[in-house]
Formats: sequence, structure tokens, C-alpha cells
Amino acid sequence: KHYASISDFGKYPPQKLENIARLGVALDEIISAYDLNALAIRCWDELEKKYGIAPCLILGDLNERGICAACELDVNNAVMMRALNLAADFPVMLFDVNNNYGKDEHKVIFFHCGPAPASLMEGKGHIEEHLMFRKSYGEGSGVGINVGKIARGDVTIGSFKTEDGDLWAFVSEGEITDDPIEKAFFGCGMVFRKKEGTVREMLNYMASEGYRHHVAITRGYWADSVREAFEKYLSIRIDKI
Repeated sequence: KHYASISDFGKYPPQKLENIARLGVALDEIISAYDLNALAIRCWDELEKKYGIAPCLILGDLNERGICAACELDVNNAVMMRALNLAADFPVMLFDVNNNYGKDEHKVIFFHCGPAPASLMEGKGHIEEHLMFRKSYGEGSGVGINVGKIARGDVTIGSFKTEDGDLWAFVSEGEITDDPIEKAFFGCGMVFRKKEGTVREMLNYMASEGYRHHVAITRGYWADSVREAFEKYLSIRIDKI
């Protein structure tokens, strides 16, 4: 009932919802046993092949509840998610830095399959099947992406990495805009506009410094707070881009 209240399951059979709920219960037990406040899980291919589900809805729910949950085993950015969550006292999500927005140097498309917390969405989502999983593993294999509209407004983004035994991070600020994106983007997609400088500069920085394709995102401007905490108290290098 809890997951059904978050998103509309529509046409999918009850067994899919039950499998998603069972995975959620298992993760809750692990979180309780180890007193976790952040985690990263492996999204495929076991869940799709054995249970016919994708974990996106569960990740969004965990993030809404304050358990920072990263997908694709991105442990590094589970750390950044936790940092933004503590700074903002607000739910966080992890999205792909996906595509340029036409030729606009100040905007970029962020996209992911639907691991967004309800507080960062506009209204209730609806469940669909992950198109990449369907293509790879067959129809019905990836039910569980939460499709919906991301709320517009000011945000802080950041990413975290390890390199040669050292810890590195960056943060930036901007806004989620009302700009439309192509319907081919399933799950949740949005356009990010940088507050200062250009997106091209940020993308060049991420590429040259070896950052992965993910950024953690939360509402409001918190870059200075996160930077102070990382540098002053944890002695971790962090750039504000």
C-alpha cells in the first residue's frame, strides 16, 4: 500500500508490486541491521532477470525517508548525497548528466529512470517499464521506474570520486527550469541551468578531472556549506564550479 500511494501502478500485475515491496523490506532490514544512512545498490541484471523489476521506485522512497540511496553501485556519490542531505535537511536524488540542451551553453539535460523522492517531484508519478531492460532482457523484465515531473526551482548539485587513494569532490548551483525535453526520455528528465558560468565549463571540468556521469541534487543553494564541511572538517579537496 505504501508504494502504491507513491506511484500509480496502472496496468502491471500485482506480483510486480509484491516483488518491489519484498525488495524494499529486505533493504529496510539491512539498513536497520547496519544502521545505515546511505547506500548504493546494483540495479541489474539480477533484479530484472530473476524478479522482473527495476528498483527505481524503492530508491526514490528511501531518499524521501532520508536514507540516501544511489543506484549503479555509485558508492562515491552516496557520500555526496549524504552531504547534501545534511546541508539542506531535505531529500536528495542522483541523476545522470545526460545531454547538451541544444546549443545553449548554460543548460544541460539531467535524466534518470525514476529514483526521485516525492518531495522533488510535482505530483504523483506512475510506474512504467525500463525500456533498456525490456530491450536487453525481454518484455516485463524492468517494471518499477517511477515516471514523473521534477519540481522546478533552485538546486545544488555535486559529485564525489576517489583517485589514487585521495578523495575529491565538486559542487555547483543552478536551477531546474521549465524547458521541455524530448518524449524519448523515459523516467524523469529535466533541464538544469547553471547559476554562474556555463554548463560547458562544468562538463569540461568533469571530463578532464575524471568524474563519472552522475550528480547528486537537492533543493536550495548549499554549495558553500558543503565546501566548508569537506575542506575545514574533513580535509577533502572540493571545487565549486
